[in-house]
Amino acid sequence: ASHEFMVVASTGESAVVRCSSCGYAANVEKAETRREAVETAAPSAEPYSKVSTPGTTSVEQVAKFLGTTPDRVVKTLIYESEKGFAAVAIRGDREVNEVKLTNLLDVQHLALASEEKVRQATNAPVGFAGPVGLPAEVPLYADESVRGLSGFVCGANEGDAHFINVSWDRDVTPKAWVDLLLVTGGDACPRCEGTLELFRGIEVGHIFKLGTKYSEAMACNFTDESGVDQPMVMGCYGLGIGRTVAAAIEQNHDADGIIWPRPLAPF
Repeated sequence: ASHEFMVVASTGESAVVRCSSCGYAANVEKAETRREAVETAAPSAEPYSKVSTPGTTSVEQVAKFLGTTPDRVVKTLIYESEKGFAAVAIRGDREVNEVKLTNLLDVQHLALASEEKVRQATNAPVGFAGPVGLPAEVPLYADESVRGLSGFVCGANEGDAHFINVSWDRDVTPKAWVDLLLVTGGDACPRCEGTLELFRGIEVGHIFKLGTKYSEAMACNFTDESGVDQPMVMGCYGLGIGRTVAAAIEQNHDADGIIWPRPLAPF
């Protein structure tokens, strides 16, 4: 369990979403959104085929070139970690939450693969990776945002080429359907019927549980009522003094400088 205490500020380093209806709030690294259960779409009536798409390396370029919209394009991103490659398929107009992906893969280091590594993993330059025909050593994880798509567009794992009319299960089956969506403003609140709004925040405090991980390692014990040694249950309570001052200044100033809130005023 981890709780961050955020002060709203346009200069904040963290992106946060909140629901004005029920009060739900979370850093986008952790935030969730309500998504209706969607069955895998029935296959398109047309078989998938390859089309030439010269120079179209972005989702917007591909969509415009093929006369479709970004939400009908499946974007495939290749990531690299100490465990090897992993591919993520997500709707073309959305972004991957890399914290969720790191947790899913249970890895310490995660990054988008370099152009050279993308070519190694897919035989294609950056911008043309796709879910169909990936090597067995590159597992494919599909975000729920693309589960309901049928007859979609995706990279062909070949330079200057894309596939059209691709369908799940018939043409490609992911290793798993997962939630890897980076939540943003306008998404549905996961706890009520409200809508999330996006803002920037400065983290001024943080509370989180440590359990017995460190007390066991350091033999930091107490004796219970039965006379048995037990590891202490620990927690961290952090208050950023400098950050609190910075946040106060961001919220209280004018053209002439700082307007100190009375509880923080030095005199």
